[in-house]
Formats: sequence, C-alpha cells, structure tokens
Amino acid sequence: TIGVMGIKLNKNEYVIGAEIEYGEGILTINSNGKGKITSLDQVLTNSRQSRGSMIMKLEKDEEIKAIILVKEEDTGYNIIQDNKVVSIDKNDIQHSGRATIGTKLIDIKKENDIKIFRK
Repeated sequence: TIGVMGIKLNKNEYVIGAEIEYGEGILTINSNGKGKITSLDQVLTNSRQSRGSMIMKLEKDEEIKAIILVKEEDTGYNIIQDNKVVSIDKNDIQHSGRATIGTKLIDIKKENDIKIFRK
C-alpha cells in the first residue's frame, strides 16, 4: 500500500520537522538566528492533505532552520552549528504568537544547517 498524503507541499517547500508528542510549545529558529516559542494552543490542527500552519513570520531572505517540541520539564537547549555549541536557557526565549518574527537567539551562517537538542 502507498499510505495517505500527510501534507501538501509546493515545488520549493520541504518539511523541517514533525512532532507527535504533546508539549508546552514549539521552539522555532530561522536562518537569521531569530527564535521563539509558540504555544501549541495557537498551532492549528489540520486534517490530511492540508497546507500546514504558519508558525513564524519570515522576511524575504529567511527560512526556518530548526524546530523542537518544548516540554515543561525542559531547562534549555543546545544549538549546534559548525561544531560549535550554543547553550540557551528556556526562560531566556520569548513566547510569541504564530504570526511574529521572534528575537535574536544566536549568530548563524545562513548557508549552514543547525541542530537543536535538549540540555
């Protein structure tokens, strides 16, 4: 069997990540190092073959680089880029709505990927 289509994507779109657990929110970091936590209550639940939900407002040259589910027991996150680790406390990250930009968390090279891990 083939299964079912989970999300519809345009030609230049791709999935950054997916979470199936329930948590406090989603930490999103973009290509300019801006980040924020969006409450899961503000993220729309969609049915199959939907277009998804906007989770962060982006400028023209920005893209989302990483997401991670924020759990209540989390104390912070380690962000890895170019073999460098930046540690950020959860309480230092702004909680914002879906249609906001976020605040500067780290310096990032746009062409590089980043990874986020819980402390």
